[in-house]
Amino acid sequence: MEDFSFLKKMFCAICQEQTCDSCFVPEYTRFLMKMGEQESCVLCQRKTPYRVSEQIAQRQFYVEGSGQLCEDCYHQLSE
Repeated sequence: MEDFSFLKKMFCAICQEQTCDSCFVPEYTRFLMKMGEQESCVLCQRKTPYRVSEQIAQRQFYVEGSGQLCEDCYHQLSE
């Protein structure tokens, strides 16, 4: 399993305190759960074949600054 301990050094999104263990645990759990999810197209919301945890350099149809697109939306935008 990957080491995500660096996240503890970030500010808590809930209480805005740094290294907040009481809020951090549920946020960290949600983060880990999301890492296994499939990425959705930012335009049509269809699932793509990529996991959220996959490096963007290894993906097709990823538009930097916008996000992951499905193949159909990518081709529609590039016409």
